[in-house]
Amino acid sequence: MDILIDIVFAFVFIIVGFYVTRALEKRHLPKITTARQKAITGEWNGIYKQENNDNREGCELSIKMNLSAGSRLVVGVMTVSEETKFEFNIDGSFYHNKYLRLNYTASGETESAVDFGSIFLVLGDFPNKMSGRLAGYGSVSESLISGVITMEKNNDEN
Repeated sequence: MDILIDIVFAFVFIIVGFYVTRALEKRHLPKITTARQKAITGEWNGIYKQENNDNREGCELSIKMNLSAGSRLVVGVMTVSEETKFEFNIDGSFYHNKYLRLNYTASGETESAVDFGSIFLVLGDFPNKMSGRLAGYGSVSESLISGVITMEKNNDEN
């Protein structure tokens, strides 16, 4: 009976530890105002103009982001369409109220691909557009990638 109680306590401490760790990790992130939460949450469509690199010519790729903003964290899914659709988990936060930094890693059907990086965006004064830059590692190029991103929020969600 004592071993069963020990096992239950161990699981409880693991679960509590997980939630406490997540709360402490998010604590250093700046708060996102309610207005910014509303502005960023929803579906965004745009273009990523990848610059030339050693292994690949520059190209334009279609991007879709579904974002959800909480009080400190923005999370979502990004889909980049080329010959194959690449899916990425994204998370990040606002800095100075209109500057958004998102980190991305491969997920979904292309999760085994080595794709990761960061996206730096500026939310427009009328918050239905944002633009910025992407830098990371791309599995198709098999090298470091960078380029310009322009995004527009879907009209039905403004």
